Amino acid sequence: MCKAGCGAPRTVLATDLDGTFLGGSAAQRTTLYDWIARRRDEIVLIFVSGRGIDFMRGLADELPVQPDHMVGDVGTSVACGPAYEPLPHLEQWLDANWPADAHARIGAAMQQHPGLSEQPIVGDVAAPTTSRITPMRRPPGTTCSGWASMS
Repeated sequence: MCKAGCGAPRTVLATDLDGTFLGGSAAQRTTLYDWIARRRDEIVLIFVSGRGIDFMRGLADELPVQPDHMVGDVGTSVACGPAYEPLPHLEQWLDANWPADAHARIGAAMQQHPGLSEQPIVGDVAAPTTSRITPMRRPPGTTCSGWASMS
């Protein structure tokens, strides 16, 4: 397996997980994973998901091919390297460029849509930010209890 930076990959494969990279039959997934494994030195593999980085780390340990990078929490977290660590310079850039009033603006917009709630941060987030939030759709028939609420 070749992680990004060890050669000259010619293809970037950025894929969602649920229903995409993890979708299909067992035979279809095996075909896809084998195809990627045979071309691993040519492909930069990126998992892109609404799920958190901790979830994707655990998932990567179970799969026959591992990603070079991860973009999680609906684009608000990025990790790379063998341990899938956050990129400090990117985190700093995101925090510096994320509008200071974004949390309030997103919260106000979400109040207009009762089916949305703030997606909870799960796992051992090194330095969770209070300004970057991601909305999620609450399953029909559920209440706000058990779901993160806007503060």
